[in-house]
Amino acid sequence: MIIPYTIAPAQKIFGPKFEIKLPLLKLDFEGFSYVCLIDSGATISIMHADFGRELGLETENGEIFNCKGIDGVNMRTYIHKIEFSIKDYKCNIDVAFSDSFNFPQGLLGRKDFFDNFIISFHQNEGWFEIKPI
Repeated sequence: MIIPYTIAPAQKIFGPKFEIKLPLLKLDFEGFSYVCLIDSGATISIMHADFGRELGLETENGEIFNCKGIDGVNMRTYIHKIEFSIKDYKCNIDVAFSDSFNFPQGLLGRKDFFDNFIISFHQNEGWFEIKPI
């Protein structure tokens, strides 16, 4: 599947505005979709706990996993297995859910998500490709 990058506005602190290319991927659930950033720097996929609750999960009943982001702050998360589709491909991955997760999209990390796909980033050309393994 070849998917174009999403172009988003950005700005350096006290600097000029510019555009960035983001590898955003739409995950399809029964009745709705959720957009996530493919993040090769993330060990595990992570989403806000409110999204897990929308899926019907009791997020705090999952396996506890303490993780640390690039800001160095420890965050308690709860791991659950979720199922979704990307186009016609069904996928099951572990996701860490947390009320402390503060990001506009979910993050798709290396554990499980990258284990299911070959992912190629073509930054200069403005697209990325994912192939089910």
